[in-house]
Amino acid sequence: MISAKDAEESLWGFEFSNLTEPDPRAWGNLPEVQVAIGAARSSAESAIAMAYTMNSLRKTAEGKAVRGKFTSEAVDCLRSALLFCGAGLDTALKRLVAEALPLLAKSDQGVSKKLSDFAETQIGDVDGAVRAKDLVRVLLGEGKDPREIMVGRWIYALESNSAQSADRVSEIAGALGVVDGDLRKRIGSTKTRSSLLEKAFSARNEIAHELDVTKPAEAARKRLENIRRYRNVDDITSLCRELLDVTQCIVNDVIRRMPNDAD
Repeated sequence: MISAKDAEESLWGFEFSNLTEPDPRAWGNLPEVQVAIGAARSSAESAIAMAYTMNSLRKTAEGKAVRGKFTSEAVDCLRSALLFCGAGLDTALKRLVAEALPLLAKSDQGVSKKLSDFAETQIGDVDGAVRAKDLVRVLLGEGKDPREIMVGRWIYALESNSAQSADRVSEIAGALGVVDGDLRKRIGSTKTRSSLLEKAFSARNEIAHELDVTKPAEAARKRLENIRRYRNVDDITSLCRELLDVTQCIVNDVIRRMPNDAD
């Protein structure tokens, strides 16, 4: 017999708890960044809520208790939640680079130094000598001055590849001058420990690139749900939360160092 509590679970909404709040300046100065984070969060919450609903509906229809492992349809909803959060991180960080890097390159000493290092790789060879052709391209490129042109190249380089790994997030955070020790440790991994962020990307990539199929050769003999990784709702919720929270923490770190005239 299905309990009243089990039957009502499908009617519950879902919201992530304990997420870092945006810096008060974020919506005013970086609205497109915050929209990306907000859209990812809303979509992921809807997907997880739908997972609970799908699980409850299917099990109720079959006369089973709602608790326990989620049905395959519900797990598909959980998978989509993680994809939404990964996409939100990617979009938000790329927009953050485009909006904040030109300002930080002028006001943040660490970012300015990284810009100089990048410029050297663009016009210098391995021996440190200037490559004339590359220098001419910078001098004659579109922009107010060579510095602006180089900043544009740097932004393009950072945006060219998707931010779907902990290493890429670390690279972008470093370019934006994020040096907070706790946040950097949270992003990266050690030789003996994978960060939760790295685990989130690993799961995201298994879903996006492999459809969570672990034994494709057995597809003709076994049901699809039996050859795919099972995703637990608590695990997916934790991974989604980490993707969203790390993104917001990076945004908050950056905006606190942006010049006041950006208001």
